[in-house]
Amino acid sequence: MPRMIAMIVLAMLAMFASSSAAQFAPGSSGDAASKQACEAGDDVGCAKKPETALAQTAAGPVAPDLSKLAPNSPETAEFARNCEIGDMAQCHYLAQVLDRFIRSYSERRIMYKCSDPASRRAACNQLDAISKEVVSLISPAGKAYAKACEGSIDVACVEGARLELSIGQEGGVNRAIDLLYAGCARDNVPSCLELTGLRSKASVDVQSARLAAGKLCVLIAQPIACYEFGQALASGIGGPANLPAARDAYARGCEEPGNNADACWSYAGMLKFGRGGPVDRAGAREAYLKYCRLKQTKRCVAADEIKL
Repeated sequence: MPRMIAMIVLAMLAMFASSSAAQFAPGSSGDAASKQACEAGDDVGCAKKPETALAQTAAGPVAPDLSKLAPNSPETAEFARNCEIGDMAQCHYLAQVLDRFIRSYSERRIMYKCSDPASRRAACNQLDAISKEVVSLISPAGKAYAKACEGSIDVACVEGARLELSIGQEGGVNRAIDLLYAGCARDNVPSCLELTGLRSKASVDVQSARLAAGKLCVLIAQPIACYEFGQALASGIGGPANLPAARDAYARGCEEPGNNADACWSYAGMLKFGRGGPVDRAGAREAYLKYCRLKQTKRCVAADEIKL
């Protein structure tokens, strides 16, 4: 078993090294003619679509059952080959198979308390025997996720980021941020949410933070995101300042149903002093009053100081 895993890992690493160095068997995609056959769906010229890897129905391709596939299975090898010639869906399948194996290994080590010498079980010895092979799967899994993410499979951006963060390898946080940024930039809300949540665990650059806040404000009107986006726009953090856009972001954050108190306060100030738009004293007073209902502080006297 360990030897078989090692063999497929070496094959996967070779395929991901570079397209010029990748070599395929005759009749596959090793040359331009066979690559065209693959792209045209000609199974005679290219062994691209095995029945075991991707079923077909009248409605189109059906995702295969990955739950029982191992890293050394023929189907997984086909996913790797097809991923290399640009089939992003199969890059995602490849990543998921490897990811599931890696996580299963980690979960079993925890379950058997393998890190505790006093509680180790016999099964830990078997896990130790394949540890190097499992570690060697991490890089191909990450690269497959990255390729699928680049190919606009947004769920792969999130799954790949989670893998990078869970294994804790050097540079993993930055790779996770890059994956989530790519998904978020395409309006994928889960990617934006994960990117925002990552800020409490890692140093997310201001440009990424601004992007995530802006997308979440516009796409789902998340109040705290609207406030943070407004702050970035008003102060020019992570991009150019834009007072009208900041005013709009604060307004979104102050609206129902979220009603972010800080957004209301900032919005009121912009209305009161005419920043990013005309002076609106009545609107400012209303925003200050909403702030007071949400957060009782000494600032609440601000509403009474506005003369209509």
